[in-house]
Amino acid sequence: MNLGIYAEPTGEELHRDEPIDDIVSAYIAWGEAQCGLIGGAWSATHASEKPAKLAYWKERLRLETVGDLQGKLPAAEACLRELKPGRTNKTLNGYVDALKSLFAWCVERDYLSDNPFRHLRLFDGRPVVERRALTVEEVARLLEAGTPDRRILYELALLTGLRANESRQLTLSHLDLKNSGSWLVADWTKGRRDCLQPLPDWFLERLHAYGCQKVGSALYDKHRSERLNVPAEPLFFVPQHTARSLNIDLRAAGIAIFAPEGKIDFHALRTTFSTLLDDVGATEKTKEVSLRHAPTTLAHKRYVKVRSGRPNEAVDMVAKLLGLAYFYANSMPTPQKLAVGQNTQLYGNQTVRRDKGVVGAPGFEPGAFGSQSRRATRLRYAPFGLRKGEWNRRIGKLPRGPRLRNVFCNLSRRLNSAPEGGV
Repeated sequence: MNLGIYAEPTGEELHRDEPIDDIVSAYIAWGEAQCGLIGGAWSATHASEKPAKLAYWKERLRLETVGDLQGKLPAAEACLRELKPGRTNKTLNGYVDALKSLFAWCVERDYLSDNPFRHLRLFDGRPVVERRALTVEEVARLLEAGTPDRRILYELALLTGLRANESRQLTLSHLDLKNSGSWLVADWTKGRRDCLQPLPDWFLERLHAYGCQKVGSALYDKHRSERLNVPAEPLFFVPQHTARSLNIDLRAAGIAIFAPEGKIDFHALRTTFSTLLDDVGATEKTKEVSLRHAPTTLAHKRYVKVRSGRPNEAVDMVAKLLGLAYFYANSMPTPQKLAVGQNTQLYGNQTVRRDKGVVGAPGFEPGAFGSQSRRATRLRYAPFGLRKGEWNRRIGKLPRGPRLRNVFCNLSRRLNSAPEGGV
């Protein structure tokens, strides 16, 4: 007998006629507020891609209200099969994640009693081609092949493991000469934490001198289509498709892009940095700090601490292994220092390298590089010290062209062989 007592309606019954657009809007607003890592907002890339993927599902599955969700799993699988040609499994998993995460959120908020897409399987997300680490000899050839603006970007990646977007967001204000590092901001780092990335002092001074020239801004002004999601005065010019410019330099250096060990792309420079940290004997905790990885064990998370200066020491050892410290450390007599009359007796028996690698010392790259060749860049721009004052009267005007290197060599020999107090 019906006594007029009815069961309380479920959340799904209450929201059966709820428009999908309203639910999607509420979900995106939540994601942009606190759905990201450690309770933060989604990253800029994730926040831009999620609405597009959800709009795709709404159109293809013909979703108007919550009641339209029943029996849509086979249709979703058919859509994924149509998407698969020409797309990687990682891209397809992004579509799967967008659909499943939306309706998992709906279940948590009682819009649904069960997720209708809980059985939608992910594709194999393992990379088709692994990345490999460059050898020390290959690093030297890559740096030699790159233009000055790309070379300093490669050097930063090899000494920090910074990702392309993290390098893209750096400005002069992020450099901290006092604490020997560069500050990374939570808004644009993968780990969503502010942190100080350790760097050698000599390389920080090189970055500061490079940033003062505003080369990054000049190149972005030249390539306006690349200026997407970059600060007003970026430290570097980082194209949206880093593989294109890197592949040019890899081919010029004679380095195979694809090999049995794996491929080389910009993220492979991070792989190289991690491998070099292992080569110089860095501890696991030092690697975690240098690469900004989450601790792998409770001991590393709570009890093992990195002693002050240890990450900087590891990065210094990596720089020495690559030979970068030899060319750019302040203790070495660069052509600019020789030209203005620095006392070379302070360096004892150290040998000054007199080949093309010595040209283009810190802070003296040209402001724009365009299409000129590496040889033209290296030989056409003279250190400012050789154009002024007493040295102009002694050696005359500085010649341009291939004879420039000979001037450096002869000048350094005269200074090294001269008695103290004069040439």
